Amino acid sequence: MYEFDDKLPKTTTYWKEKEVFHIKHTSFRVTMEEANAIAELLKLSVRDEDTKAIVIDNREASGVWTQEVNKIWDDVFVEVKDRKPKKYVTLTNSAIGAMQINRMSRGNGIENMVKAFFNDATGEVEAFIEAE
Repeated sequence: MYEFDDKLPKTTTYWKEKEVFHIKHTSFRVTMEEANAIAELLKLSVRDEDTKAIVIDNREASGVWTQEVNKIWDDVFVEVKDRKPKKYVTLTNSAIGAMQINRMSRGNGIENMVKAFFNDATGEVEAFIEAE
């Protein structure tokens, strides 16, 4: 058990299967304390040397992250950006959401490391994670 576990929202779960770290959200309506706990979880997943991919499943999530919460995600990225590269996958329930993430990824030249998939694209996700 990690220090942040009791501060995570009940709508966020995580687990690791082999070399893939999974984080699942069912709501984006979180307090700042909960968002900070999620940030610690994200940092843990990135720092884990045995993890080669992080899959964030937002397919069942309702609501939207606030601007304050989005700032926390930006801060996490700045803190971990120099870590060993990993694949980052976001599963969305919106084709538009997946397109937005993929457009940002291409715009930043990291489309080989960061990709979003609409709904349940399990085979495509596995192919992306395994691709060099």
